[in-house]
Amino acid sequence: MPEPILIKEFHFLAGCISLVGLVIAFAAQKGSKLHIMGGKSFVVTMLILTSSGLWMSISREVLFTVFLSLTSFHALLTGWSAAAKNGIARAVTKYSAGSSALITGGGIWGGQYTANTPNGLLNGLPAGAFYFIAGIAALLMLFDLIYANTRSPSKVMRITRHLWRMGFSSFLATSIFFFGNNHVLPEALRTPLVLSAPVIGVIVLTAFYTMRVLFFSFSTPYKHETD
Repeated sequence: MPEPILIKEFHFLAGCISLVGLVIAFAAQKGSKLHIMGGKSFVVTMLILTSSGLWMSISREVLFTVFLSLTSFHALLTGWSAAAKNGIARAVTKYSAGSSALITGGGIWGGQYTANTPNGLLNGLPAGAFYFIAGIAALLMLFDLIYANTRSPSKVMRITRHLWRMGFSSFLATSIFFFGNNHVLPEALRTPLVLSAPVIGVIVLTAFYTMRVLFFSFSTPYKHETD
């Protein structure tokens, strides 16, 4: 599959905007116009980021990042659907376990394929790397099944799912970019501190706001969820 000339530039730009949108969505009052604006910009740019990342992974024949991109895309959509109230969101929730099951199966297949290569490596990675991503997808599938079969999820349950899945999606995408595709950055910025800071920042923000809602939900009122 050919790689469009400008796809790396769009990928980089989408990644930068998505990080800004994530910070705004986390920091703004939940349910406010600023929160919704930041959240929508995050979702749109993350869709571009994960789609372009998937395209580049396929065109470069890097199977591991194919599965990472698919996992990030899955976490993004299921996180969005937990806060949205429309038919598409309900359909995403209903079929989410099927999606994560496919990624799980793909990861297992990737591990078996890699184990059978002459040197036991694929793109420099051992079979265990693929089994690891399969395990993550299996855990997502378990949570998908629980959530989809909960008759009336509480607000705390929905918002917690919304927050950690959005953050997890961003964590995967930023990890792929800053640790695997950072060649588009100026050489002066390709230092361990600069490359790890956005990834660590996403982890800290996601953990803080998820725990805040999970254990101190009275201090984080939501006026309404997104449509």
